[in-house]
Amino acid sequence: MPIILQSALVSNLYFLSQLLHRKYAGNFIVDLLGKWKESEYGGGHSIPVGGIAYYITAPSSLADMAANPFHALFYLVFMLSACALFSKLGLKSLVHLLGMLPSS
Repeated sequence: MPIILQSALVSNLYFLSQLLHRKYAGNFIVDLLGKWKESEYGGGHSIPVGGIAYYITAPSSLADMAANPFHALFYLVFMLSACALFSKLGLKSLVHLLGMLPSS
């Protein structure tokens, strides 16, 4: 379940970032959220090239990881932290929902 929530979080950030980038490209805050460029394969696909959206995208290959180790490390820390947080919140919610909390 945590990976599904993490994936939904990333998808929503991508959507919001692309939407804002198309309308307000060049704005500092919008660029901080994500810079996008059209894919060379066409079809209207965009790929993140900067901002938070770029750093929460998985590196495309081992060569990409070697060329940009900060990106790989940031992605790894983000993935593990987000999944751990959602796992902890999900477990607390489940315990509370089932009424298994100790009385204090």
